[in-house]
Amino acid sequence: MSDATFAGLDVAKADLDLAERPSGPHTRHPNDAAGIAAICTRLQARPPTLVVLEATGGIAVPLAAALPAAGLPVAVANPRPVRDFAKAAGQLAKTDALDAHLLARFAAVVRPEPRPLPDADAQTLSAVLARRQQVIAMLVAEQQRPPTTPPALRPRVEAHIAWLRQERDDLDRELRRQIRASPAWREDDDLLQSVPGIGPVLATTLIAELPELGRLNRKQIAALVGVAPRIARAGSCASGASSGVAAPACAPRSGWAPSSRFSATPPSATSISDSSPLADRRRSRSRRRCISSCSSSTSCSDGAPPGTTPFSPPDPLTAKTITLSPARWRCPRSPATSRSDPPRRGGRGAADAVGATPSPRPSRAAAASTSSRCRSPAPAAAIPGESRPAARS
Repeated sequence: MSDATFAGLDVAKADLDLAERPSGPHTRHPNDAAGIAAICTRLQARPPTLVVLEATGGIAVPLAAALPAAGLPVAVANPRPVRDFAKAAGQLAKTDALDAHLLARFAAVVRPEPRPLPDADAQTLSAVLARRQQVIAMLVAEQQRPPTTPPALRPRVEAHIAWLRQERDDLDRELRRQIRASPAWREDDDLLQSVPGIGPVLATTLIAELPELGRLNRKQIAALVGVAPRIARAGSCASGASSGVAAPACAPRSGWAPSSRFSATPPSATSISDSSPLADRRRSRSRRRCISSCSSSTSCSDGAPPGTTPFSPPDPLTAKTITLSPARWRCPRSPATSRSDPPRRGGRGAADAVGATPSPRPSRAAAASTSSRCRSPAPAAAIPGESRPAARS
């Protein structure tokens, strides 16, 4: 394989750049019939192992058709893997000459498979189908304009819409004529339209854009279209496995295992002893929402104010159980409320931060009763044999 040579052709609208590997000067030819003939003559003098050029949206079609006719193996490469190959090789600069040398190097390293080009009838069918798609796009755009078009210009828009519809119908008839004129296409068309849900338009599109349909197996045709599942595996995580076996799940990032996330039994309430700043802030907010024991700042053992019903939802951030009060009202004169406490967040507060929904706001009677208890606490029970001083006036 030491005598193998490879050629790269960079196609532009005006010029064709030719580079040969491992040796050979860079040459430039005009992109016309004379330039294409000169390139074929030069390559026939020393036939290369492979010639690679990029797909350029139709500009390279005459050259790609002339090279196989001259007996030269040609591969039309997708520009994306070629550009990725250049980045992997450390070539960030981009000129026509550099691209030609890069395509020759790509041919020597990657060795893309040469594929025959479609014949003239297939190319004509694809061109007519592409024109139909362009007309459909213009028709959709024009149909959106009449509501916002001034009355003086609306007849012009409507006339254009009528012309586009006529052009679409003419292209449909031309496509059907070409399909029925070929015995092979006619057979494929009848077979495709026998499937429920496939009509003339979809059948014609599949025949023109996917000629490999019926020649490849189901896995190959799925990979060609781009709908085949791909496996993505990294370490202990995997996704997109096509074998049907469930991929191993990723390890949880927090201390709370995913298996207990949907469990009816939350983690143990003893985890409230966490001393993190986040837990301290939430406990202080819970104290400030006390409505039944405003005169006492002492919390019960589970972190909830006395007289309240604690609610302990699991915290997905710290894997702790945060105890919240079900009430949202807080007494402004409660000793538990101080200016040193962190400010309360906007919205629904700490209860929403962990997914808990507090009970509705207490009624005005309950708030007035609680406020009166805050202003004048109830006297303690009298001890027998003890005299109490009279209240000051």
